[in-house]
This record gives sequence, C-alpha cells and structure tokens, in this order.
Amino acid sequence: MQLSAFQPKLVALLIAGLCATTAGAAEVQIYGIIDEGLSYIRTDADNGSEAKDTFGLTSGITKGSRFGFKGAEDLGNGLKVGFILENGFEVDSGEFAAATSTRMFGREASLYVESADYGQLAFGRLQHITAGYGTWGVAAGILNPYAIGWSNHVVGYKNVFGFNSGRLDNVIAYKSPTVSGFTFYAQYSGNTDQYNGPDGAVENKGSADRYGSLALKYAGGALTAFGSVEWSAWSNARSETRDADDGIAVTLGANYAFDFGTLYLAGQYFDNQWKLPSPSEIEPLAFKSASGASDRMVQGYGLIAGAKIPAAGGDVLLALGMRDAELVNHSDVKAFRVSGTVGYKYPLSKRTYLYSAASYTRDDQEKQKSAGSETTVNVNPNAMQAVLGLCHTF
Repeated sequence: MQLSAFQPKLVALLIAGLCATTAGAAEVQIYGIIDEGLSYIRTDADNGSEAKDTFGLTSGITKGSRFGFKGAEDLGNGLKVGFILENGFEVDSGEFAAATSTRMFGREASLYVESADYGQLAFGRLQHITAGYGTWGVAAGILNPYAIGWSNHVVGYKNVFGFNSGRLDNVIAYKSPTVSGFTFYAQYSGNTDQYNGPDGAVENKGSADRYGSLALKYAGGALTAFGSVEWSAWSNARSETRDADDGIAVTLGANYAFDFGTLYLAGQYFDNQWKLPSPSEIEPLAFKSASGASDRMVQGYGLIAGAKIPAAGGDVLLALGMRDAELVNHSDVKAFRVSGTVGYKYPLSKRTYLYSAASYTRDDQEKQKSAGSETTVNVNPNAMQAVLGLCHTF
C-alpha cells in the first residue's frame, strides 16, 4: 500500500485513540486552525514573456490550516513532560499540506520536558527560531504585524530577509525560564531535512545540512524585542553547496505599543545563505555556468517597518520593506527589492476573523544575460497580490 493512501487511515486511528483516552488524560487537547480565502496574484518576470495572472481559493493565507494534538503530564516537583503532534492540510482538497512535503505531522512533532526552575528542553521536528509559526517560531509576532508574510507576496519579514526560515528535523531546543522579562533560546539540528535533504546525508556529518541558533527575547511593558544569530553548515553531498562556507544570519527587531497603535521595526544581515526565501522570489538570483551548474549563495541585508492601528473594530496592518542582496561569488548578479502591503483584520469573535490585504513587490535586478556569461542585464521583476479570507481557530 502506498504511504499517501495509508496516512489518512493512520490519522483516523490516532484521532479515535486519543478521543477514547481523553477522559483519563484531561490535559490532552485536539486543536486546529482553518484558513481559507481568495487570492489574486500577478507576476511579471520582465523577461519578455507576458505577465502571469492566477486567481482562486487558497488554503492557509494568514495561518497554515492545521489540526494537532498536544498534552502534558505533571510529574510533580515543578516538572512535566509533554508532546505536540501537528498536521498541516489544504482546505481546498483535504490533502496534507504541500508546504510540509505531505508529512503526517510536518508542522511539528515534538516531545519536551519542562521545569519551572530550569526551563524547557524539546526534541523532534520544530521551527527555526525566526519562523512565523509554531511553538518555537519566537520572532513571528515581534518583528512585523504580518509575521513572515501572508501567502506568496503579502509582505512580511521573510519577503525581505535573506534567511529561508521554516522547519527543522532532528532538533534539540532549549528555552530558559523568563527572568526580568528576558527569555533565552538555543537550537541545534544535525540534519535539517531527512525528507528532502541530500541523498545519503548522515546526521551530524558533513553530508547533512546542520543548523544552530541562539536568541534572546525581551517583553516588558509596551516593548517587545528580539535578537538572534543563526548558523548553517551546508551539505558537502549537494553540488550546489559543496564548496560553500557556513551561512550566518543576524536578526534584530522590536515592537512598541503606543496609545494609537503598535509600531514594528526589524532588520537582518545574512551571508552565505543558499537561495533567497521562497515563495516570494520572483526571478531567481542565480549564476549558471556553461555546464548548467547553478550558484545561488547570497549575502546582503534587509529592513522592514510595520504598524498595527486599531480602526472600526479591527486593525489596519501596514508593512514596508527593502532588501539589498547579491551573490557571494558573483557580486555583479544582485537585486534591490522594495515591498509594501496594506491590510485589515476584523474579528467576528475571539476565534474567528476576516482579513484582506493588497501588496506590491518590485526588484531592481542585475541578472546574468545567459548561462556561462559574465555579462548582466537590468530587469525589474514585480509581483502584486490581493487576498480576502476567513480564519477560524478551534
């Protein structure tokens, strides 16, 4: 039997089993989010071809649609053990989410031990510290009102930063107790992607992509701030990254709640990152040799400002960002990006909200003229997106 056919049956059995035991384990919860909306996208690669228009229903525009199970057991003396199993799915079709490679629990699969005095130690498939979702995506609500961004091109910090944050396999993560508003975080993964990583990758060896991060969060009064350093050791089993130096990304940001609303400001310096973040890249920043090999190691910086302003019972959301990026080994291949978004969220209840947004992104890009050529041509790829949808939490 194929795995794709077998997975739904496993999920059904797991749900039935958890429901049957919930009465004896009061802390086990079933939860989820369903987000569905209409999306219109127009992209123009400025390469002589006609602009592309797409319109239709899209799942998970503001928050990935999901269901999950979480629970904890009190071991006494301020110690507890818990778990999180979270699945992503497409509301349009009911399929497992493509963004998590159709894994059963691709959004998160973790086991943790937590102490009131010493903090939390977690293991499993978790999120980068700068991801826009999940229990370990600490930066999400701090850096921008759109977090990493909505859908493809509605501007959040991932749209203008250079580190492609997401999820990690094989993670060991630590979160300290909060002291005087400060919380410390650390993560390490010896093989970031068992599912789609290089063939033959061995955990904690040079054949695997490895990752580490340190972060500090502060929350006190009207101010919330965040800073992180993320390190990536690229696989020597993949031709595109075999000769690449280790990657680094330094992220700083904060928001402050004024009487009229909340203002956000964040920035990131990145070096030796493999590919700019997807799916917001319109025209890939790459150098192709005559043999067809592609170099996509990038460096640069990004900045983004935002605001959340209460209005008419909801919130107006604003974001404006820029990014200056170039190839590490071919500095003539580069792109300067400007992106902006205006949107609105209106709560229908504590668990349900309507949302809308419109965005525009434009790159001033020096693109390689042809494979193997050292000559560049100037192009201005751009993208527009408008969304309207509904999100419900259960």
